[in-house]
Amino acid sequence: MHKENVRHTITNEIKQKLKRDIDSVIMGGEKLNRYIETGAEASHLRTEVKALREDIEKLKQSKEILEWIPVVAETSTPNISYAESVQNAQARGEARLVDWTRDGTLIDSKTLADLWGITRQALDAARNRGEVFSLWVKGQHWYPGELGKFERTTFARINEALGDLDPSSKLVFLLHKHGALKGRTPADAAGDMLNDIIRLAGGWGRD
Repeated sequence: MHKENVRHTITNEIKQKLKRDIDSVIMGGEKLNRYIETGAEASHLRTEVKALREDIEKLKQSKEILEWIPVVAETSTPNISYAESVQNAQARGEARLVDWTRDGTLIDSKTLADLWGITRQALDAARNRGEVFSLWVKGQHWYPGELGKFERTTFARINEALGDLDPSSKLVFLLHKHGALKGRTPADAAGDMLNDIIRLAGGWGRD
């Protein structure tokens, strides 16, 4: 019963914060548009763009915390504070990522570059162009091991369909066995269901 109470309390608090963050982003965007329409000085525009980026970052953090709620509930103990619960969830999430760098779920730049037959510089360039995504763990970029099962150009199409989703959501998409792909992961289904994967990716996390 305690876990459900924790889940309910934290969910409501985070949803309220998420709403405030969304409102801030909307207002920031409207303010920036007004500045652009009235021909404001470049210095004012830079200030507003910076503020808007900060609001968007807060919004992303709230969204990530909302995704951690099941973990928070599982790791919570009686009388532990909300902040401590979130810290516990963050620590467990970070520990999971570190574990994945050890078991092959995540691979380093050199490994993926070798699998694709390209240089690390070419991989960095592909990431900067949005053809591939990475997760930042232990001070460096790590890539899903699943990527090594795709042709480079094939995954670029899938990543484009996934759009601006956060890396964690993209990773879950790759690891998940989708009913629409006959119970297979995207990598396992890429040979005969690529168009279905791309359609599925386009709607992932946007329900």
